[in-house]
Amino acid sequence: MKITIKSILKENVNNREEEPYQKFLKGVAKRIKLPYIKNMVAYGVPELDWHEVFDEIFGVGVYVYTSNDKYQVIDHINNNVLYEEDVQLYVGDVPLDVSWIRYEYNSNHCPLEWTYMVMSDNTFIKREFNDSGDLIYFEDVSGVELDKRNKK
Repeated sequence: MKITIKSILKENVNNREEEPYQKFLKGVAKRIKLPYIKNMVAYGVPELDWHEVFDEIFGVGVYVYTSNDKYQVIDHINNNVLYEEDVQLYVGDVPLDVSWIRYEYNSNHCPLEWTYMVMSDNTFIKREFNDSGDLIYFEDVSGVELDKRNKK
């Protein structure tokens, strides 16, 4: 018999500290696809456990901020927005029309400035900064628009 994510959740929902439930949340984090919140709702992951799934996805402690139909996943250390999801249409409790943005922060020079952003419409922006924090590289789906990196 095939065990579904929803059935595992129902079995473990009252025992969040038990090892099998924690393993389950880690498994969800490894397998879940974008848009994350829409899929967690579809899988039946309780909202109070979303931060644990996002902790695994992003590798840092996070909190999930909710405002109307917009969700933000923010890291505990720098308060950087790591992920945003905006729900425009629901059928019952299931979100149907969702847009999302995922941010990456890889700069030692400007840790509070995102360096890569990808959006649900398959567009992206890539940025690099120098030691002074100045923007030295910018690229989007149209191509490279700024490149002041040292070339050898």
